[in-house]
Amino acid sequence: MATSLESVTRVYGQGSSSVKALADVSLRVGDAEFVAVMGPSGSGKSTLLNVIGALDRPNRGRVVVDGQDIARLDARAAARYRRRSVGFIFQSFNLLPRLTVLENVALPLMFEGVGQRERIRRAAAVLTEIGMADRLGHRPPTLSGGEKQRAAIARALIANPDLLLADEPTGNLDSNTATTVMRLIADLNRSRGQTVLLITHDLQVASYARRVVRMRDGRVIDGESEKEGVHEAV
Repeated sequence: MATSLESVTRVYGQGSSSVKALADVSLRVGDAEFVAVMGPSGSGKSTLLNVIGALDRPNRGRVVVDGQDIARLDARAAARYRRRSVGFIFQSFNLLPRLTVLENVALPLMFEGVGQRERIRRAAAVLTEIGMADRLGHRPPTLSGGEKQRAAIARALIANPDLLLADEPTGNLDSNTATTVMRLIADLNRSRGQTVLLITHDLQVASYARRVVRMRDGRVIDGESEKEGVHEAV
């Protein structure tokens, strides 16, 4: 899903206490591209992800996803866009501890009106696809960090979104588990053709992307041309 920001500015607060999180940012992410965004804390990375995911609205500029300016969507249309077009992967997993892995992954489909039998079938299929078939009945407290993140990825995939937004997806993982998770994300980008935009502080994690964009003080300061990935998915 092709995505572009056109002169996007996002300011928090007012007057002398205001903070310009994004300052006239223009950026294009091509269909099925895998882009990593790097920068120090406060550089605007998370705000960039939030405006693309329609979790936040810019003060100025356009956020065009698949030809539609999502910055102009009303609350209901923005929620529909998030449910159907975007898969979110967060550092903190955000799994419900009292539900099984299968139930956690199936949950987003309930808000789309999908029947229980079909929800379970689709959740089991995506969990099997990412190697979690033996964990369907487990609850999050019994899983390792890597298993929790893989379950969170499965939940992000359940609606078959065109765009995956990952905010520090390896931040709570050890290096070996982080490698497993990043190989999975890279493989999904290749096999499913999903556009991936990933935020990270880790150069090793960023090396899985085909392009690296660097930010500082709310601005894009560098966007490398597409490169051959350092790592191959397995």
